[in-house]
Amino acid sequence: MGQNVGFNIRTGRSGYQGVMLTERLAEWWADRWVKKNLSKLNSKGITDADLSRLEDPKNGVIILRADGFAVEAPAFTADLTFNEVCKIFSYKKDLVTTDLICMGFGTGKNQLIVETHEEMAGFLKLRREVERRIPGISEAFNRWLLNSPAFDTTAVCIWESPTATKGSDYNNAS
Repeated sequence: MGQNVGFNIRTGRSGYQGVMLTERLAEWWADRWVKKNLSKLNSKGITDADLSRLEDPKNGVIILRADGFAVEAPAFTADLTFNEVCKIFSYKKDLVTTDLICMGFGTGKNQLIVETHEEMAGFLKLRREVERRIPGISEAFNRWLLNSPAFDTTAVCIWESPTATKGSDYNNAS
């Protein structure tokens, strides 16, 4: 805290091309920017149906259960309970002309990460369920989504369980 970082007020992205602000002020501004842009989306009448248009069962299916979820994808299947999840990551995969928005669920079992993405059927329902179970994760995910540059594949941990093992290496998320 207190270090100067580059921050471009117009684009909302950090870097050397912008006005120099302290980290705390930059965080305040990013929060304000996220809330302002989310309210613009909400005022345009964007619905869950609009957001789930990309979902297609051929890319995989996410099945919600009372205690967790199952993922049936072409390359793998996974079955998790929410109690097993230690960390949640957000990242993008570069698909040349678009980005694929992903959420990875770290279980701590052999550092396994179960990947879900926006083109899997049930992704939006999973996001909504995770937001319901973990207060504050919606804001963290939306802040990451709005502030990450296009085609940036850096994985960001948006939630960590208080009981997660410190120092675990989940850097293979992307």
